[in-house]
Amino acid sequence: MATNTVSVQSNVAGTIRDLLELGQKVQSQATVRSLNEIGAQLRTRASRQIRDTGYGLKAARIKKGLKVIKASSNSLTAILRANGRPIRLIEYSARKAGAGGVSVNVLHGRKIVRHAFIAAQLNGQPAVFERVGQGHKLVSKNGKLVSSGLPIKQLYGPSVPDALVNQVVMDELERLVAEKFDGILRRNIAYYASR
Repeated sequence: MATNTVSVQSNVAGTIRDLLELGQKVQSQATVRSLNEIGAQLRTRASRQIRDTGYGLKAARIKKGLKVIKASSNSLTAILRANGRPIRLIEYSARKAGAGGVSVNVLHGRKIVRHAFIAAQLNGQPAVFERVGQGHKLVSKNGKLVSSGLPIKQLYGPSVPDALVNQVVMDELERLVAEKFDGILRRNIAYYASR
């Protein structure tokens, strides 16, 4: 199973330097809370940016593959982790193409996967398949020759970890941290200092 991570490590020296009169407990509480806030924002932004970049997945499907490992006083790092295997191509808004094949919205618009088709799996759920080998052939079944299109294989698209490390997605996440983290940290320092 593929795994990719985005690590948000706290380098808060510039912000904390101005606030040295605060106790260590206030600094630690504010830093941990700030890292966890930005981690949650990263998860939401990653889901949106993956869709905006052109991966035709539902938000719930993307978020299912994204998890934030929270910071603590012992570990001043919040990690956005993406887990998951390649995603069934049917989940990429697959539909039968008029000219043959299947139309999918994987990245940068719809594409036609030639020679593919949509059929039900044994559990009744639809999936996108393609034939392996030369196509239909005659096989013996119960002593009779019948036409068979087997074997077939199910087709898959990119995984959530693949989408997360797309350069456009990564650039947006880095921009979010650069723009938001300092303000979040200062707000949380003010909050804990006033308690």
